[in-house]
Amino acid sequence: MKTVSVIAAVAAAALPTIAVAEVSGSIDLGYAVTDADGFSSNLKAPSIEATLAYGAEAGMQVELNVGTKRNSIGDADIDTNSAKLDLGYVFDNGVEAGVFAEDFSVAAGFFGAADFTARGLYVGYSVAGIDGEGYVSSSKIGGDTVNQFGVRGVYSLGDNTALAAELSRATGDGADINYVGLSASHKLNDTFGVFGSAQKISGDFGGSDDLTAVSLGGSYALNGGSVVSLEIARMKRGSAEANVLTLGYSIPLGGAAASMAPADGVTADVAGGTRGAFSKLYDDYFLLLGGIGGPI
Repeated sequence: MKTVSVIAAVAAAALPTIAVAEVSGSIDLGYAVTDADGFSSNLKAPSIEATLAYGAEAGMQVELNVGTKRNSIGDADIDTNSAKLDLGYVFDNGVEAGVFAEDFSVAAGFFGAADFTARGLYVGYSVAGIDGEGYVSSSKIGGDTVNQFGVRGVYSLGDNTALAAELSRATGDGADINYVGLSASHKLNDTFGVFGSAQKISGDFGGSDDLTAVSLGGSYALNGGSVVSLEIARMKRGSAEANVLTLGYSIPLGGAAASMAPADGVTADVAGGTRGAFSKLYDDYFLLLGGIGGPI
């Protein structure tokens, strides 16, 4: 499943299979403020993501997503960067297959530098408002190798409502991680929308406590198709808690729809973005968890 397809489903609450235009995508700006125990002050993170996809309803599909975020913790700035590439082929019967690559890096800071990579395969199927896929990948960080597999999908209930879900598991060097995520979005009218989600990451990742996140938000569509959104999320692990406020601004490119939910938020991450429990843990929660090993 393409990241653009998932974001478009959240944006339009109706899942298109592939944008009619050959070239599409989005530019997503974000600003998140996190109030969490364990930091000397709040964590503030402006971000920008750019997604570009090429492909028609059938045939070769290419999608590239790059993003960067500057995390300010007290007087320190820690840059995190990501790059994701999908290369696949969509057949006339709705079956899709391809390969993907993901890279995630954290500049040296409180927890040191970290470079993460994932390489994998996916097979998907789209029909009558349902877009789903299964995937497998091999991930590396430092000298550790972790294998991941999972399924995810989006189901559109009419033109205004969409549900998304993802289940995945990661096992390997020092890792035994499970992920489950659910999200829903609904267009109240052509201008306003609401969305929400819940995620849970459990297993062995620097402790035995599960990590949970729930979110709620709303969006406002501007003239020209761009969307302003606001999401409030609450994250918890053991006795530690964090509140995250994320503001998003999504500008559609080509035939894609702007994101209803902030691209860097919790809701858009369910059945979108990185694939796999291990990938989501490092991409979304590395700094919040104190380099994975520590508390929130």
